Amino acid sequence: MSRERTIYIRNWVVDAGIGIHPHEQSKKQKIRLNITFFQNDTIGFASKKIGDVVDYEAHKNNIQALIDIRHEALIETLADRIAQNCLQDKKVTRVIVELEKLAVLPGTESCGVMIERKSGDY
Repeated sequence: MSRERTIYIRNWVVDAGIGIHPHEQSKKQKIRLNITFFQNDTIGFASKKIGDVVDYEAHKNNIQALIDIRHEALIETLADRIAQNCLQDKKVTRVIVELEKLAVLPGTESCGVMIERKSGDY
């Protein structure tokens, strides 16, 4: 088994146009994202080159732009679009996207979806 590096963005809260219900169509709501990127760990950390590793800041900026493009009816659709976008980075071999809508059901902190995709899925 080859070595694997894990890079992540945790508990990122952002406003997004999301939801199928009429009251969700007219305003953005808070979502929380956790993104876990996997990369083959064949290049040692000694290279000191950002181009050799998954750049989480670049991914965060790309995901923010993706969220800002349009309203999505389903969190599953948005999660899949995010995963597909992350896998455009050839260094990413696999990605887990966790997307939660915050405080949408009484008595709950969040409701959401978690998907895992790998290179070659799209």
